[in-house]
Amino acid sequence: MARREVVILCLVLAAVEGLLWWRLLPLPHADFGAHVEPAWWFAHDGSLRAPASQYKDLTYRQGSWFYPPGQFLVLGSWIRLLGWSDDSLLGYTHTVHGLWLGSLWMLLRLRLKASQAASGLALAAVFPVYHHGRPDLLAALLTVWAWLAANRSAPLAGVLVGATLLSSPGFGVAAAASIGVVLVNAGGWRRAATAAAAAAIFVTAVLAILLPDAPSREFALRQFETNAILRGATLNRMPDLLIPYALLFCTIPLGITVAFALAEMLRTGRDPLRIAAWAFAAGFLVWYLTNKAQLLYMHHFLLPAKAVFLGALAARRPRIGVPAAALTAAIALYWAKADFVYAARPLRAEAAAARLAHPRGGEPAAVDGLHMTTHYRAGDTVFHEVMFENSWREFRDRGLLPRAADGPLVPEKRYVSALALYRFPVPGTPLPPALRLFGRPVQLPAEPFAIRVIR
Repeated sequence: MARREVVILCLVLAAVEGLLWWRLLPLPHADFGAHVEPAWWFAHDGSLRAPASQYKDLTYRQGSWFYPPGQFLVLGSWIRLLGWSDDSLLGYTHTVHGLWLGSLWMLLRLRLKASQAASGLALAAVFPVYHHGRPDLLAALLTVWAWLAANRSAPLAGVLVGATLLSSPGFGVAAAASIGVVLVNAGGWRRAATAAAAAAIFVTAVLAILLPDAPSREFALRQFETNAILRGATLNRMPDLLIPYALLFCTIPLGITVAFALAEMLRTGRDPLRIAAWAFAAGFLVWYLTNKAQLLYMHHFLLPAKAVFLGALAARRPRIGVPAAALTAAIALYWAKADFVYAARPLRAEAAAARLAHPRGGEPAAVDGLHMTTHYRAGDTVFHEVMFENSWREFRDRGLLPRAADGPLVPEKRYVSALALYRFPVPGTPLPPALRLFGRPVQLPAEPFAIRVIR
């Protein structure tokens, strides 16, 4: 890669990410609060807790080990340095997103020798997917860094795979399988074993620092185990792939990519395209075996090995690769359209007006992700989105009920944004006016930040 290409790439990514940040986009994911609150606590007092998600599990008041802590540590450090605000949290997402796209470009250009056009198509296939607030972008970035390191340093690649596992279980197991394929092809099984040992040592060291004594380790293990047991069966259930949603966003685009990957795997030799096909197949398979529903309905859009394979396919087999990558990019953009349809609206002014009109009082309240930075209060807040799960009794019955806790906090008011009402309607509460596109209403609010106070 020439220096001029690197400079242009950085300028383009900075301009795109900066423009979307200025427009206050993308909007928070439905899981925003559940994944951001532990980071707030880490920045605040060094602990990892999620009391506002107590309607899922009362033990979240004590600790937050339902998910690996990687995102909480990185985002918490960001909050400690740059503050607690919409701009800060959105800046984090755009920084990680920009690094992820730039690193993917470098991987395709340097390791797979893909053309600029093919690399651009691969980036277009993943660009629309932000999942603002979730750890997915961080895990995707770490996976690509591990891939870049695989040919030079197996221990470094292993550490980065370990960091991916600490950021997201699904992306982590997929990264381990994909990078394992790359390492075996680069230097044999001994190289892969070295990376696996480095990953195990890194993960063990991080957890030993965060969980220094036996009671904390037992609590974290039991909480993670309970979450995995109670949610695992649901997440690993095979979804219906013939309903219209699945046909458009899963069966067609993913089926085409898998078919092309299988065709490349049957070829002989060790060319980069065949290695990319095997890496994609390995990562996809291990994730599929553990979490079918989320992978097939959502996460495959952001699977790093899939993007790498599409870029390599577009470069080496342009007659089939270019249409496949272009179709995937178009479908991904339509799937993530809610993150971009508000680009022309004055979201910053609307958010400020909504918060001035409905400031948070001192009473126990439910809030949602769009107003978390202004309406969250430690100890007397629950998340509107998590209240609908209402699974705390089921989790309590697993024997992890904290002392002196007989139920979750009951909010006196709910400060709910219009977007949250569309995602999680409250019975008896009418929906705010809908957004109109091309003269027709869609299942999105006209003003997503408008607050409805529900007693």
